[in-house]
Amino acid sequence: MGYQINIGCGQKPTEGWINFDNSPAIKLAKSPLKLRLAKMFGLLTKLQIENIEWLKKNTIEYADATTKIPLLDNSVITLYSSHMFEHLSRDGAVR
Repeated sequence: MGYQINIGCGQKPTEGWINFDNSPAIKLAKSPLKLRLAKMFGLLTKLQIENIEWLKKNTIEYADATTKIPLLDNSVITLYSSHMFEHLSRDGAVR
């Protein structure tokens, strides 16, 4: 059996699927030290902090769709993506 994945899910993850997005906030949500430093130096807005807190409560993995999704080749049976391609550069979309 393979994976069902949602690429570029943003704040709309699909329940029961593996959800990927490339928001740097995902990395901050998974790194308490980096998050604490970013807050300490005033690098985050209130909205960004709220987004990070939301990410901590939801299962969204970091991935850059223009490079490689961190799954084994031929392991995906369903791929869903909505409103993601318009955010890619021309070169990124071709890859």
